[in-house]
Amino acid sequence: MTRTGMVLALVLVLGLAGCSPGQSPAAPRVVCVTTRPLQLLVEALVNASVEVRVLSTDGIIPVQNAASVIKESAILFVSGLSEDAWATSLAGQSVQIVRLSDALQKGSAQNSCLSFRNSTDMARLIRDALISFYPSEKADFDTRYATFLDQCSQADGRLKQQFWKTAVRAFIAADGTWVDAAGDYGLRIIIQPSVRSIDPASTKSAAAIDAWGAQEHTHTIVLNDAGIQKAQVVHEENGVIVCKLDAAGAAAGGGFVSWLEVQLTALSQSLEK
Repeated sequence: MTRTGMVLALVLVLGLAGCSPGQSPAAPRVVCVTTRPLQLLVEALVNASVEVRVLSTDGIIPVQNAASVIKESAILFVSGLSEDAWATSLAGQSVQIVRLSDALQKGSAQNSCLSFRNSTDMARLIRDALISFYPSEKADFDTRYATFLDQCSQADGRLKQQFWKTAVRAFIAADGTWVDAAGDYGLRIIIQPSVRSIDPASTKSAAAIDAWGAQEHTHTIVLNDAGIQKAQVVHEENGVIVCKLDAAGAAAGGGFVSWLEVQLTALSQSLEK
């Protein structure tokens, strides 16, 4: 075979393999995230050609194949959770880590994507990361980003109207999971870690909740319950109002905006009198 023939044969082989001389291999069509709410958020920005895989079952426990999923991905999106450390420790040099907390104001809560204000800031960083890996699809990502912003704005407007009508402006919770979302609507959180272990229906618990919320005139407690199918508001006979929310997104169906709006609508309803 002549030298020219050998070059042509090499070009043909490379072409069949999906690359050409001087061209780097295409980025994997997979990105991964650490939590289910973050999965819903990223899925709102990607198109059908990019798969989004979640690395944990409840935001804490990694799936068994987490290491291989990360290595097969182009991007690892993390949102500032303390649990993100195990995922970033598994990422090699070939995986781009995008810390979405970089898009937020300093002091934002760890569960930052549970706020529509924060999620729109994070969405911009997600879009930019996707464009950097798949530049030929920039127009599609821009369109999906604009649509997402519009959906968030509409949901946020509906929620503002609901929260403005609530008589109570504070609630009791075991931690600051919902602190950024509460701040969006002018609410205050009374953090009492022992809320996790009480029976809201008992007389003893009612007395404790009454004491905790006395200054803010609230009897509402928020419990994060991954086992529920939908956010719930329960009015106990002892006067305690229990708002059960799916902060982990374990039972989330539909898109990010509809799921988060359901959670925050339940919170607003729990503050009504």
